[in-house]
Amino acid sequence: MQDRRPKNLQSVINENYTVKIGDYISRGWEIFKQNPGLLIGYVVILVVISSVVFGLPLALQRTIGPELAQSISSLINIIVSPPLWAGLFIGCFILHKGQQLQFNNFFSGFQYFAQLVIASLVSAILIIIGFIFCLVPGIYLAIGYSFMIPLVIDRNLNFWDAMEASRKIVTKQWFSIFAFLIVIGLINTAGALVFGVGLLVTIPLTYGAMVAAYDDIIGIQKTRF
Repeated sequence: MQDRRPKNLQSVINENYTVKIGDYISRGWEIFKQNPGLLIGYVVILVVISSVVFGLPLALQRTIGPELAQSISSLINIIVSPPLWAGLFIGCFILHKGQQLQFNNFFSGFQYFAQLVIASLVSAILIIIGFIFCLVPGIYLAIGYSFMIPLVIDRNLNFWDAMEASRKIVTKQWFSIFAFLIVIGLINTAGALVFGVGLLVTIPLTYGAMVAAYDDIIGIQKTRF
């Protein structure tokens, strides 16, 4: 696919844009079709790792106690999950740009380890605080941070700049982005209903749709990932 011209972030914040939900889903499917084997294989690895991490409390609680076992599991999840799931964005970025995807590309998320972990942790804390004090701010921030991870990867932003840039950009068309994420959620729900196996297709499909949306609204800056 031909590269799009990346946009200045401030210009995206200042100007308006149109959210093309159907187009993003269609382009997400095109991204998936370019290399379904690698994408599905990586999602399987993510599911296995997540299962192991979440199963740690049960495996360790007899030796170190349930509280400490749960704490260790949560810490591992906080540290490992952001760069691993960011790898799926990287894979979709590469395919969207029409480049050759290799399996080791998925683990490039660890190049942004610190910023991804801090961004995920800080955004989660702010979203939880928003939900505790008033439901609306929590929902607003949860949607507002939609492009946070892609901005860290593509624009090399630090965690706070990525969070704020994403929030300000999404705010321009918050309800449209919200509708887009609802559609993505419904697609993954449908995948989960097919004995969970459908998620192996719908997860990379929806990540591809997010990459297509990011490219259309913001524009991919990097030439290589």
